[in-house]
Amino acid sequence: MKAQWFIHREGAVLGPFTPADVEKQISSGHFNSECLVWARGSNEWLPMSQWKSLVGRMADPAKTVAERVWYCDSGAGQPAGPLTQNELIDHLKGLNRWDIVTLWGTGLLKWLPLFEVPEVMDLVGISRREHPRAPLLGQVALTPSGTSTPAQILPSLTISVGGMGLKNAGFLQRGDRVQIAIRSRDIPTVIHVTGEILYVSRIGDAGVKFIDLSPEARALLTDHIQKFHDQVAAA
Repeated sequence: MKAQWFIHREGAVLGPFTPADVEKQISSGHFNSECLVWARGSNEWLPMSQWKSLVGRMADPAKTVAERVWYCDSGAGQPAGPLTQNELIDHLKGLNRWDIVTLWGTGLLKWLPLFEVPEVMDLVGISRREHPRAPLLGQVALTPSGTSTPAQILPSLTISVGGMGLKNAGFLQRGDRVQIAIRSRDIPTVIHVTGEILYVSRIGDAGVKFIDLSPEARALLTDHIQKFHDQVAAA
């Protein structure tokens, strides 16, 4: 049983743990419903209440990818599918852009950006991201650039020095410029940055590219991401 699970409890990231470790800590009451859980292949911290279903889906990701029936939305207005694993890979290799692609397969809870399905990206043979990412538990105050629109408060998903993922961003459109303020207990200060929307998925998840990240903010994010990946590497 590989030690690949991490727990977010009271502002601290604990782990890595094996599934047996997590079960033991749940039974003892050390991990409760207020904790969050993450493993490689997840695109966000999830409530501990989803532990059972999550560990089941992660048990054999390669087999799961092969057995799913897939649909692929590349922004053309009509998703391609149903597709087998091999048909999906051939379809992806024929696309000109991957940053706007979202996928859904049987057994998945929602549509996901291609960059959040590492098992598929491994099969396609493309680098997962230009910049390393880490999950980020926090909130983003987002305002469209050049407007007086009140800021929208959105939950964060993942972050890198090149950009981040957001939830509940269905009101945005690809190409929008936005001003964002990032606040998280995992980062010692609020980060202000301009961004450009790269994609918005069918369920409202969005990818943002940073445009003018300051050296100070870059250093803070690099430290957060490095610490997290050091823990993952230890697994």
